[in-house]
Amino acid sequence: MKDRKDTELIKEANQDDEYLKYRKSYMDQMQEHQGKDSIVFIILLVFLLFFAVIYAKFIRG
Repeated sequence: MKDRKDTELIKEANQDDEYLKYRKSYMDQMQEHQGKDSIVFIILLVFLLFFAVIYAKFIRG
């Protein structure tokens, strides 16, 4: 009986370790992805500003 409980506890601990590894890699991927998204957003914002300035010059000019 005791051995059975021990093996079940070991199995649960191993599953927890696997879950923590999976969660850590998932969080790392999400952080990486978030960084890429912010760079793309900044580039789009700069282009939008650039085109707004050109458009304003044509309207005034």
